[in-house]
Amino acid sequence: MKFCIFDSLFAPLTREQKLTALKLMTLFGGSIPPSAENINLVNRIMSRSANAMGISGDAIRSYDFVSIDNATSILNSISDREALDVLFQAYFNIVAIGKDNNAANLLSSIFESLGYEQDDLVDLIKKGQKEGVFLTTKKPDVMYLNKIAISMGKINKMLDEIEKKIKTSTDARKHWEDLVLYAYICRIAILDRIDEHRGHLSDDTPITIPTGLIRTRKETMASAIDLTVQRLCDIANLDKEVGFNVERVLRRKGKFDEIDSMYSEEQKQKLMS
Repeated sequence: MKFCIFDSLFAPLTREQKLTALKLMTLFGGSIPPSAENINLVNRIMSRSANAMGISGDAIRSYDFVSIDNATSILNSISDREALDVLFQAYFNIVAIGKDNNAANLLSSIFESLGYEQDDLVDLIKKGQKEGVFLTTKKPDVMYLNKIAISMGKINKMLDEIEKKIKTSTDARKHWEDLVLYAYICRIAILDRIDEHRGHLSDDTPITIPTGLIRTRKETMASAIDLTVQRLCDIANLDKEVGFNVERVLRRKGKFDEIDSMYSEEQKQKLMS
């Protein structure tokens, strides 16, 4: 799926860093019992990461980082700790599917070599569980998909209205608070719900978005994301600073906690409904 929040996170990495990071995923994937469900989950993790980095499957298959020590050294050259955090969560997700102790020990050893303490890794696991970034075998029902669709419809309508007012960088700065709030709603009402069932949702998953009292619009999950989250990013990026703040909220950073603290659970449910 196309997410500006992932694209920008991995953009600063070199091609060698990206290939090494992805090749390690295939290594951990080899520790998993080869059931159809396991393979499907690992492929989704690999696909999401590879797409975000702009690396093809053929490039990953033909790349060789020579040794674990060399791979660790290349990962150690990644200066962005947040990118490493996301990579650890992806690796852990794969290892957790296979439940292989040797793979878990290797993962822990690699990240300890990168300067992580065990408490850091435990915190990342807990954070991933809280934010729903780990793929699961739990399948979404029709009503769950309908909730996502309704939220997408509301966001799309909000963007229709604000897009009429924003044509320049100055306009974007004038409406930055609205755009950041929309990013918060996208995070809790759309992205969090998708993440909770990402193991069973794909770019091609059909979704019907309401556009009026009786009108609907049939989309795939990928095209629906383009209409909402990606469209929000595109509008916000008319101004570099506004785009940065929107992106941070979409990643549960920046002003996310500040906005989150402003709403009661009941109010959040209304934003999500």
